[in-house]
Amino acid sequence: MQRELRSATIYQHDDQHVVGSWKNLLFTIFRGRTTLAAIHNSRQARDQLAAFHRAGISMLVVVESHSAMPTADVRKALQEALEGGAGTTLLSAVVHEGTGFQASAIRSVVTGLNMLTRLPYPHRIFATVGDAAVWIGGNSACGLDPLRVVQIIHEVRRRTFGRDESVSQT
Repeated sequence: MQRELRSATIYQHDDQHVVGSWKNLLFTIFRGRTTLAAIHNSRQARDQLAAFHRAGISMLVVVESHSAMPTADVRKALQEALEGGAGTTLLSAVVHEGTGFQASAIRSVVTGLNMLTRLPYPHRIFATVGDAAVWIGGNSACGLDPLRVVQIIHEVRRRTFGRDESVSQT
């Protein structure tokens, strides 16, 4: 199921996640529990987008502050999804918007995945969508406007979840 949202395309969403794209940017937003089905949806969308953008795609994963720690099988699937982007991914960014112990623990999981997985593309972790958007936009191969990336994520959250619960928009 694909749905146009101004200039963003939504591939799939439910109350826990949304998978979409804008230009050559694939984004997945997790707002509660990360599931194997959500990772599968994201991989399918990545493959579709990469087939259309042969020069490569960028990936942005946003984990909202109240999201739960992923289970071991989900962490393994996330690692495999990152590895599966080799050859089609220009770069990827993960944003965990929370503060405090839980946010630190989730960022530690992502950092651990990075250590276990030798990705052939740049991959970084950020605290805000704005910081990730600036980094993505700074890569000339991506050709994305950082402000528009932030606006797209804000619009998608508002339209699919009914509100935007991000910590910071910039």
